[in-house]
Amino acid sequence: MKSTEKIKLTKGQWFNHFGISIYLLFPVLLFGYFAIQDKNSNGPIYPMLIFFAVSIFFYWLNWNRLFFQEYKAELSNEQFERASNATAFELNWQIIKLTESYVEAFRYPEPFGNGGEKITIKKTENKVFINSMGNPNLSRNGYSRKRNRENVNSFLINAANILKGKEVEKIIVEKQAKEEEAFWEESEWTIGNILMRLVGYGLAIIFLLIGILIIYEGSWEGIITIALSIGICFSYIKSDIQIIREKNRRNKLKKKT
Repeated sequence: MKSTEKIKLTKGQWFNHFGISIYLLFPVLLFGYFAIQDKNSNGPIYPMLIFFAVSIFFYWLNWNRLFFQEYKAELSNEQFERASNATAFELNWQIIKLTESYVEAFRYPEPFGNGGEKITIKKTENKVFINSMGNPNLSRNGYSRKRNRENVNSFLINAANILKGKEVEKIIVEKQAKEEEAFWEESEWTIGNILMRLVGYGLAIIFLLIGILIIYEGSWEGIITIALSIGICFSYIKSDIQIIREKNRRNKLKKKT
């Protein structure tokens, strides 16, 4: 359940965390200025109210993300540290601080992902408090409900396995091996993968055409941004082709055996 305790942010972290609400206030000010200039028209008032409402909504969402989730669990100091290290190994956390009753870690994003998450966990005699939120040290922190839920659930599952006397480290290694095997056996031609390729390959073609057009017109403004976009798209294409070729190679080896 939701705790009354929450994460404390520095001024810089506060700005990064609530940045979207602040940015949404600029259109509010702009439409407010238009409303003052043209007092006989109600046109600017409606978009001003919409942007203001959206800003408040995102502020409320991000405010709630600061609070810890509270769970009943009687973990010893050793069990708490073991669960923290096991989850760090499983999800590739970078632990910044680890004591007998407190852990602070960062989980960095996959390539082209969001800004990653900050994970904070602390315990008392019979409770555990967990918070997983977008990395507040980055202005581009993003938010992934799935990854934050995974951070919380994985720690709780590992802690529960430790309390049951199970070899949690062995369980994690076996789980990762199964996930990797499932990845290489998964078809690359599912509807989701095909749609992702249409988007990725399509963007590469579009950015390439824009770059060619800029060079042809002799207008070099924005060419660096376009070049970076093309590089990112072609990195995705290269990685995608390598995965397809490797899966085909593995499938051929299986057929031979």
